[in-house]
Amino acid sequence: MGARETVGAMCVLVLTLAPAAGAQEPRTLLTLEDAVQRAVQYNATLRAKEREHASTRANEVTAGLRPNPTASYMAEQLGSPNVSAQYTVALSQTIETGGKNAVLVMDDANVEMAISASVLSAFKTAGQRCVTAGRLLVDHHLADQFADRFVAAAQRVTVGDPMDEQVFYGSMINRQGVEKGRRFNDVARKEGFQILLDRNNEPPPTPDGYWLRPFVYTGAWRHDSVCLTEEAFSPHVAIVPVRGVEEAVEVYNDTKYGLSGAIITEDYRKARYAEEHMRCGIFYWNLPCIGAGVRLPFGGVKQSGNLIPSAAGLIPVLTHPKAITYNLDTHIVMAQGLKAEIR
Repeated sequence: MGARETVGAMCVLVLTLAPAAGAQEPRTLLTLEDAVQRAVQYNATLRAKEREHASTRANEVTAGLRPNPTASYMAEQLGSPNVSAQYTVALSQTIETGGKNAVLVMDDANVEMAISASVLSAFKTAGQRCVTAGRLLVDHHLADQFADRFVAAAQRVTVGDPMDEQVFYGSMINRQGVEKGRRFNDVARKEGFQILLDRNNEPPPTPDGYWLRPFVYTGAWRHDSVCLTEEAFSPHVAIVPVRGVEEAVEVYNDTKYGLSGAIITEDYRKARYAEEHMRCGIFYWNLPCIGAGVRLPFGGVKQSGNLIPSAAGLIPVLTHPKAITYNLDTHIVMAQGLKAEIR
């Protein structure tokens, strides 16, 4: 039987007591027939409860009623008595709930590559990607030069018909997307950041579309800043100066999200440090933080997901591997140190 079929299986015993004084036969407390019937009823009831509980959990997760269905949620489920259905439900779903992603630009970076990777990460698809970079964490030695060149590149970004090959990105998805992007732009001003570029005073490409143009601002890292720590889902990006790779990684990790991140550096040690210490599910070296390939797992940690990646990462969750061993020799060679000789 499969694992789910065996949940709640119980050992059937026939219990008897020694004969009471003066009695001729031992007293039977539970006959075999009664025990089997009770076991069947027990399993049927348990499975019904599991199905009900699984449906409730699935609805809660997909509706977003659980604020952070990550490791603590998994531990809670695995610690409960009816593990199987709940465990299956938890592992058969992959949820991704956004990110406040970043590109780390180190002092030894190829600046041309850093500008290209940052523009792509911040503005491709009008910033409407869960992996969009809302932050560019730039080493302070390079920050001024990078900011000037990044703003110049953002000024050249073309907005309009996405079917036109000369256009970099198209419209926002709807009016709500535009309004949210504008709110984030306003928050950056209210929070006192220096606005480096706001192209939203330019005429829209068409009078009836939902358009937002690049918005770039800069300032020191602030953990309590809304625009630095929450997902804007729009062409809205901050340039934050940092001192070295360790501070860059610390700032990267200082949000509730952990989806995607990239580092631009020529130093292998810095790249390895970032790879090992950035709390994210997707990592890039000398690439944008967007454009994930489906041949790799896709998902995040912390509030960006539930530890079950999609794309290639979902295959082992929804399937069961089969262990296959071929012997192409004429002799039997055993694993586990077993001898094949029969004596």
